[in-house]
Amino acid sequence: MSELEDFLTAVESTTGQRAVLYVGDDFENAYPVRGALDRPLWHRRIFWRADVDAWSIWQFTGWGRVDGIRGPVDVNVMREGP
Repeated sequence: MSELEDFLTAVESTTGQRAVLYVGDDFENAYPVRGALDRPLWHRRIFWRADVDAWSIWQFTGWGRVDGIRGPVDVNVMREGP
């Protein structure tokens, strides 16, 4: 986990922006980032509702449709507030 924290610190100091971690259940099972890293989570959880307190952005499908775009697109929900 310290390697990931070092990487995020380097990226954030270079960009001046706070990183958002895009994670799915497979990644989170291998690297439990919830509570370990103080970063907002963009949680990819297709078949089940995302944990209410665990995400800032939730990708709930990868097969959405949007006018003007051919083929499937990811559809996400963003929470307001902290």
